[in-house]
Amino acid sequence: MRLIKSFQRSMFLLFTLVVIALSYGFYLAISHIVVEQSRIHHQSVAPVFSLINDELMYPLHVSQTLAHSKTLKELMDAKVIDRGAITDFLGGLEKNLGLSFFAASENSLQQYNSDGSSFELTPGKVEWYFKLSATEGNFFAKLGQREDVHLYLDLKVFNDKKEFLGFVGIGKSLRQFWQTFKNHKQVFGYDLMFVNNKSEILLSSDENLLASGNRLVHLQELPWYQQVEDLAVRGESLNSSVIHIEKEEFLLSEIYIDLLDWKLYLLSPLKSRKADITRSFVINVMIIFALIVLLFILGHFLIRYFADHFQSSLHRDAMTGLANRDLIEQRYEKIMAAGDALSVIMVDIDHFKNINDSFGHNTGDQVIKQVSDLLKHSVREHDLVGRWGGEEFILLLPGANLSLALAIAERVRILLAALKIEHVEQQISVTASFGVTYSELDIELKKVVEVADKALYQAKEQGRNKVCSLLNIN
Repeated sequence: MRLIKSFQRSMFLLFTLVVIALSYGFYLAISHIVVEQSRIHHQSVAPVFSLINDELMYPLHVSQTLAHSKTLKELMDAKVIDRGAITDFLGGLEKNLGLSFFAASENSLQQYNSDGSSFELTPGKVEWYFKLSATEGNFFAKLGQREDVHLYLDLKVFNDKKEFLGFVGIGKSLRQFWQTFKNHKQVFGYDLMFVNNKSEILLSSDENLLASGNRLVHLQELPWYQQVEDLAVRGESLNSSVIHIEKEEFLLSEIYIDLLDWKLYLLSPLKSRKADITRSFVINVMIIFALIVLLFILGHFLIRYFADHFQSSLHRDAMTGLANRDLIEQRYEKIMAAGDALSVIMVDIDHFKNINDSFGHNTGDQVIKQVSDLLKHSVREHDLVGRWGGEEFILLLPGANLSLALAIAERVRILLAALKIEHVEQQISVTASFGVTYSELDIELKKVVEVADKALYQAKEQGRNKVCSLLNIN
């Protein structure tokens, strides 16, 4: 019963470990996938902010600083504009900062460029100047120059009296932007496009979407836009939308650039992302599988352990741990099947009833246990000691002839006679009678035991504490 309860506790513990291991394994798998998704997303988006800063924010901040330059304001506020001084000033900035600058003067209606050139701001010819001068706001991002389209960042300039002096700004060719974005795509694998508040695509890594002197491409013209048009109509963000372009999936990311009132769209192919996430998933599944295999192996050995102990307990005497009759008969049959001869010794504790009557059954049980221990340690390793019933024991000695069996029985008899069992304040002496027989015949165990019993009876008849033998099995 104790073994069954131990088995139940162990199996419950194993089941609990399996549940915990699987739960933790799935938790790790999901966590790793989420982390992997976040890592991939961060890896793809983070460089974009650096790109925006380098290509747009930095020129914009430089333009803002230039619009507040005291030197430039003095040059533009002069009644007579010193063309050389302005172009030298702008040329120095270009040399130091690597950007192309211009200044459009209200006083002279001239535009001065950092490359040293200049031209007149003629109404009807240079439309942007007069159009933006009349427009509210101090900052404008626009495209210009039909032959080689540039992005211009224009800022109005005012003197200390808040009088309008003209524009300063930076111009950069769209081809330069495209080359930078193209290089960025080769490294990070996604397309990008900058769209203004009119849904016009101003900058892009796709050469086919670059503005020309004739027209700007609108976002609504793109084939995939229909897939997200409902979201756009409802004014919802297109961020994290999945779209299909030529049977391939892309993740659409949307970033709002507040200073420019633009939106940046990233088109990231999901094929590579799926490969990374799949790899992470496979690794975690393998970890979970390894946990399951380890737990299965643990369970297998645990079940085998208890199965062996169950099997052993079924064939063992509960009190002494010696072989019971079932195991004795199984071992005897194996010896016979192997064709081995054997000797059998029957052992009976002398006057055992008197021990129970005089000292109690607990003491009687103690005597049986100590006799059992002595028998187990007095025979050969391959011999079998079993409890036949009550105070009677049996020894199977495979391969032992009668002489050897008699010698073993005599040695055990002497050891038993010398055994002293402590009881309260006195010692109990124990003796036993032995019946020995030998057989080379393949016959039933009960017939061999009958002969050994007859020899045992003779030992008792001769006064007990004796060893007798008998060979007349037939």
